[in-house]
Amino acid sequence: MKYPSQAKWKERNGKAVWAQHALRSAIRRGLIEPKACEVCGSTPAEFHHPDYERPLYGSWLCRHHHKREHVRMRNAALGIQDMFAEEVTAHE
Repeated sequence: MKYPSQAKWKERNGKAVWAQHALRSAIRRGLIEPKACEVCGSTPAEFHHPDYERPLYGSWLCRHHHKREHVRMRNAALGIQDMFAEEVTAHE
C-alpha cells in the first residue's frame, strides 16, 4: 500500500471499508448514481455514510461539507455545540 497510515486505518475500520466497497459496487452496477453536494451543489461529491450498517444510505457532500459533517458528528458525540450549524442550514 502506498501510504502505511491508510493500511492502519483500513485495519481498524473494517466496517467503513466494507461500506465503501458496497457503494462502489452499487455505482458500477448502476444502482446508485453519484450526485452533486447536497449542501452547496458543487462537484465532485463524496458519499457520507452516517451508518456503516446501511452502506447505500447516506448523502452526497463535497469534500468541504463532508469534513465539516464529521466534525459536527464528533462534536455532537462530545456534547459540543456546532458553531457552523447556521452556515450549513443557510445553504440548504
